[in-house]
Amino acid sequence: MIRIAIPNKGRLHEPTLALFKDAGLPVFGGGHESRQLISKTTDPEITFIFARAADIPLYVEEGTADIGVTGLDLVTERNADVECLLDLKYGNSRLILAVPETSEIRRPEELSGKRVATEFPEITKQFFEFNKIGNIEIIQVSGACEMTPHIGVAEAIVDITSSGTTMMINKLREIDVVFDSKVFLIANKKSLAVQEKIRDVETAVESVLLAKAKRYIMMNLPAEALHDV
Repeated sequence: MIRIAIPNKGRLHEPTLALFKDAGLPVFGGGHESRQLISKTTDPEITFIFARAADIPLYVEEGTADIGVTGLDLVTERNADVECLLDLKYGNSRLILAVPETSEIRRPEELSGKRVATEFPEITKQFFEFNKIGNIEIIQVSGACEMTPHIGVAEAIVDITSSGTTMMINKLREIDVVFDSKVFLIANKKSLAVQEKIRDVETAVESVLLAKAKRYIMMNLPAEALHDV
């Protein structure tokens, strides 16, 4: 039995359901309004598990799930030891470093001695260490990160964005990109070594991705012109 962990809600939920449906593995139940946690599909050897995208890297690493769909940012943040199989070509986003529009801070270096609020403390720590910027107080929050500079919790934030609309609405200004994230099909390394079915799933999903990059063209012409064409 292969267990596939997929996001139970959020921006990755519907595209993931559509991808597996196109790959011949439709999810029975588990739609947007469903509270279903486990679902079957057309293959009796495959079960879907609905989970928070943030938890999927650990589920896959620990073997609770053999395969998962989640963001590379979450894999990196959890430092999950998993195999990244396929870039799924949707849900790309960025983790950005941002400050209030009224802030005089223009560069990351100017945040030395300041506070940075984020839901991604590990990635944020790695960013400042890589850029040799010290004396940063990282404040971990579990939501509503955009409001923290406006209520005096932090001078800057590191948060995820895809279009930048949320930052604009909350009057925040981007000063650097911390991490470029993509959505990946990931696998448990031990399962990958012994479960051939995982490669079957990978192949099915990859075929959908390849097909989306191609077009089928038909041409109508007189039969007598066929030889010339």
